[in-house]
Amino acid sequence: AGAIQAGWETPSLTQPGVVLTDLETAVREFPGLVEEHLFQTGEPGGLKKFFSQHQAFWRSGLFCLVPRGGKLELPLKAWVEACQGSTAVFPHVLVVLEEGAEATLMDERRGGNGLLFSNEMVEIILKPDAVLRYVRLQRWGPSVSEVLMQRAILERNAQLLNITVGFGGRLTKGRVETVLRGSGARSELLGILFGSDSQHYDFHTLQDHEAPETFSDLLYKSALKDKAKVIYTGLIRISRQAQKSDAYQANRNLLLSEGAKADSIPM
Repeated sequence: AGAIQAGWETPSLTQPGVVLTDLETAVREFPGLVEEHLFQTGEPGGLKKFFSQHQAFWRSGLFCLVPRGGKLELPLKAWVEACQGSTAVFPHVLVVLEEGAEATLMDERRGGNGLLFSNEMVEIILKPDAVLRYVRLQRWGPSVSEVLMQRAILERNAQLLNITVGFGGRLTKGRVETVLRGSGARSELLGILFGSDSQHYDFHTLQDHEAPETFSDLLYKSALKDKAKVIYTGLIRISRQAQKSDAYQANRNLLLSEGAKADSIPM
């Protein structure tokens, strides 16, 4: 596994109990917190081999914990960057908001000027009444191939605004899954992709309603030129016990040249 650098650009924090660090440091200094939550969101569907590879080779990443009742008024900014000479990286991002906590986080990917493979997992755990606004900004170099696995677990009355922005890279295979596990949970999923040259984006989303009176809304948009391509597959799954659930899904694409192509597969 190649090396990565990960860091935080944060305002002054006055709330006690907030933990913002790289995951490698968190394992050393807060082993109990990491062990309680790491790989506890479950396995993403359809990517078993990549998930197993990530579990075997993950190396550092980001760790964020906002304690019960903590409300961060100013947004947090974090970044992960591949070190020079790396050919394969396995970053892991773990975000935990305890009951009643609230935060805004912008999480950026950058670097990777040569051939690079990134196998990444993002875990988001929102306890009851927690509120998170999470933006992932992907600005990898033009020769990067990326597998992104993201799982968010929302407990009772938790709220998630999840924005995925894709600008860079050569190939991105993304699986973005939100599990509404507690009644009253709400999730809004937004995606913005811009492709040029021969870039290829392939995203699969899951809105998984496990509890009653839950809400999810999804809108993914792309703009493509040259020979860029986007494939979007979206699944809404409502379990038998999730009565009075409300779910919506839309995918819109703008083709700016004859060679661009977009495929939408709703389920």
